[in-house]
Amino acid sequence: MPHAYTLRLAGTFALICSDGRPVAVPSQRAQALLAILALEPGNRVTRSRLATLLWGDRPDEQARDSLRQELSALRRVLAPLIGDVLVTDRLTVGLETSGLTVNATGSTLLDGIDFPSEPFQDWLRTQRSAISAHADPKSRDLARSATRLAEIPMLAVLPFTDLSPADDYFVDGVVEEITGALARIQDIGVIARQSTVAVDRETLDIPRIAEALGATYLIEGSVRRAGARVRISVHLVEGRTGQMIWEARYEDALDDLFDLQDRIASQISGAVLPTLRAAEISRAVSEPFSNRSSYDLVLTAYPHFWAHDRARNKLALEILEKAVARDPEYPLALAMCSWALGQEVAYMWSPDPEADRDRAIALADRAVGQMPDHAPTLTAVAAALTIVSDQTDRAVHFIDRALAIDPNNAWAWLRRGWLAAFRDDGPGAMAALDTATRLSPLDPFRFNCAFGRAYAMRKMGRMSDAEALVEDGLQLNPAAKWALRMLAVMRYEQGNMAGARAAVAELRATFPHVTVSYMRKSLTPSAVLFDPEYIEILHKCGIPDDQDSTDKAF
Repeated sequence: MPHAYTLRLAGTFALICSDGRPVAVPSQRAQALLAILALEPGNRVTRSRLATLLWGDRPDEQARDSLRQELSALRRVLAPLIGDVLVTDRLTVGLETSGLTVNATGSTLLDGIDFPSEPFQDWLRTQRSAISAHADPKSRDLARSATRLAEIPMLAVLPFTDLSPADDYFVDGVVEEITGALARIQDIGVIARQSTVAVDRETLDIPRIAEALGATYLIEGSVRRAGARVRISVHLVEGRTGQMIWEARYEDALDDLFDLQDRIASQISGAVLPTLRAAEISRAVSEPFSNRSSYDLVLTAYPHFWAHDRARNKLALEILEKAVARDPEYPLALAMCSWALGQEVAYMWSPDPEADRDRAIALADRAVGQMPDHAPTLTAVAAALTIVSDQTDRAVHFIDRALAIDPNNAWAWLRRGWLAAFRDDGPGAMAALDTATRLSPLDPFRFNCAFGRAYAMRKMGRMSDAEALVEDGLQLNPAAKWALRMLAVMRYEQGNMAGARAAVAELRATFPHVTVSYMRKSLTPSAVLFDPEYIEILHKCGIPDDQDSTDKAF
């Protein structure tokens, strides 16, 4: 565990050990690096963003090289005095915050730090403005970010047991990759590996290990090698009780060790998140509603949100609006509220789709204004913009940022697939949706993966396969009746007018208010833009002209 230390960021930068000794941080950029990690939500930043912030005046490759050199020099200075507090992997750099005290108020932030990088100067101006705006003790201040971080569950990956008579380096590599992959999820906090290897597993049981590490959940496992094969067993346990809540076994070929470690880490990361999310939802709903934090309210909304049912989406929206009211600048709550409102529009549940579309875009823009490099928030904003606007380039930008942070985020791959399908990239859509399913085969959104594949296959001319996939998706989630419009179009394009009319009749039984005009206001603009005949086909199959039938539903 690192020693206690203080980062004084107000006024002149100082790093001070617990005994009062100052630590000579080698350069202004190293000081700025520590400040960025201390102040960014989650205390973790992608390497590419750090390089851009600190060396924005240099070419990308040179900036990345400079970052590597600065991290190496900084680690040599910090490790002997306060411990190895820099937590790095191939994509991100983080700061171990146990024992850390940050003083960022009272004087000008990082006074005197000045080097030629405009992105850093922009970041510094934003931070100073935020601190100044929230200096009033009655308003939100920097502690809000720390509070949000404290609300998310903490996960520790314990050293795995090697059941084979071989060197430990392979097992250590597997655990290192799993820890790094999980650290990118961002719905959870991952305890640094230097803490997990220090715990005494021989004398402590699981609850006491969890208490010592401050972990909500623990992952433990074993590795056995036999010839050219390797078997890895993994268990996820609840820290307080030691109860196992998930287990899996992975077998693979011992070919390229680094590729194998990557594959295993990716599979485990993709499988752990839905399990942890379900466990956290159960925990959140057990709390009295009045005691739930904004984070807990977002968790409470999830099962209603992904049901794709009109009444449950309305309930999800009400809960998410309460989360926003409780914390008006919480990016994830704003983004999820935007996405849920977007579903009201796109899935034909809204009595005023134009007004709700504008509200959804406004909420997405508010989330962007508060948004850190946080993959779930980026994904939710991209999803909202995808279904209520024609801003596909902007949505792609946010999804690509999300996947750069967390390449194992199944929801991000799902949205990437739909975006590709809307942009007439069928093969790209199929590849993204296949990745989403591989990462989370039992995901609550797997029905929407089926619908996304169907849409992509239709664009590729594989009509019968597309129709079958829509039917599969409706089997997985019969509440998602909006997908009947896809089924009708696909049947029409195969010459099955009777089947198309039957699908529209069933659609109208659920959505009696739907007219051609209403559909133009509701359907995803980018889909209509790239597929102008879609609504015309539905009109031919039985969607009426613009007579007003909204009184039947609203």
